[in-house]
Amino acid sequence: MSFTDRKLRALQVGEKLKDTTEGLSAVRLKGYNKIAFVWHKRIRGSKQYPTLTIGYYDGESKSLNDIRMRAMQYNRHADKGINPRDYYNDLAKRKERTTKTLREVLENYNRLKSDRNSPTTIKERNNQMENMWGDYLDKPIGELDAGIIDARFNEFKSQRGAPSSARLGVRHLNAILNRAKRLKYIRVNPLDEIAEDIQPFAKEKSRNIFLSFDENVALISGIKELCGERGLEILKECPDYKKSWHSDYSLLGYRAILLMLYSGLRKNEVCTLKWEQVYLEGLKSLKKKTPFFTVTLSKQKQKFAIPITQSMMRVFRDIKAMKIKSEYVFPLSKNYPMGSLRRVCRNIQDYIFPEGFTEGETVKFMPQVLRHNFATHSFGAGLSPSQVSAITGHASSDPDKKLGATEVYMHSNAETNLPLFERVEEAFMGGLSSELY
Repeated sequence: MSFTDRKLRALQVGEKLKDTTEGLSAVRLKGYNKIAFVWHKRIRGSKQYPTLTIGYYDGESKSLNDIRMRAMQYNRHADKGINPRDYYNDLAKRKERTTKTLREVLENYNRLKSDRNSPTTIKERNNQMENMWGDYLDKPIGELDAGIIDARFNEFKSQRGAPSSARLGVRHLNAILNRAKRLKYIRVNPLDEIAEDIQPFAKEKSRNIFLSFDENVALISGIKELCGERGLEILKECPDYKKSWHSDYSLLGYRAILLMLYSGLRKNEVCTLKWEQVYLEGLKSLKKKTPFFTVTLSKQKQKFAIPITQSMMRVFRDIKAMKIKSEYVFPLSKNYPMGSLRRVCRNIQDYIFPEGFTEGETVKFMPQVLRHNFATHSFGAGLSPSQVSAITGHASSDPDKKLGATEVYMHSNAETNLPLFERVEEAFMGGLSSELY
């Protein structure tokens, strides 16, 4: 039986009229005095038998044709084993995703990083994105393709004479597009298509640069001078002297650099360290005397214990002596951790390594160097690859070797690794006097 205007008008309340289209029925609703078209059919290959309201009768033949066409679409989905409700919900979500703007994803990314990035870092990221990609921030993120990005990058680099700023803008955009990809706002990251163009910059950044023995000595000695432990007269003799070299922010930042040097940890792992994670006297409740501190590894998202050597203990005691009221060991302000450390690294570059390092290469000093340095000198100290992985936090990526999170296990792990850390320090600081510790 097929629907007609006459049959539908004659339909009584509660009566059901079936159409020749399989699964489609018309029912007059009580109280509303209108007819609803209902689709009811089993989904192939499942036990689902959904009932969906397609539309309502308004006395026009056009609406009947639209309803029949939609019922036939529902039937095709059901024959393929797809629930029409799920299909159209996904369709609506996909439509919403295509309208997500670059600015919305940037805000989402900033919220994700809010616990690891300082307000200054987030502000710098927003300014860079506004400066380079401001024309696209309020457009759907799906409109950004490889051609637009490549053209914008080259235009920004050449016209403004700021290649380093252009590279930074691309790196920020890459992180945000990867976030959009994980949220399924886009299928692929368009930057992957022009990886060859970005590759030279990535290689420059990720080269396995490390400090020689003399450069390690120069770094530690130079930081002591920057901290004013040998008097400000030595600093003021430098032609590039700046008062910011010994500001409170810089004095904390130098200690963060030292802790990265001694531990091989990443910048975020050190800068977000809290005092509640530091056990300077070990676990007194269990009479465990080896001091240690715990961090959550940035990539593995697992707790990791670092034994506190004499060098590290000096760092923590110096910070304690500064009497800064904050839950963070290296605070930007009372409630926020330090961020990029760029100013601190620039001070070290200007004062300690004005001509670069690593066999005369002109290379900027940056926190990544310290992690490479630690791993390289670990091998130089005779440690095996498995031992290096263990003390740098890479071993925890193995699902069969997950680290425990209890304080007792953490202390045991730190106590076991203490001799290894001391061997590494001896490898690149063995010739130093105990005063430098």
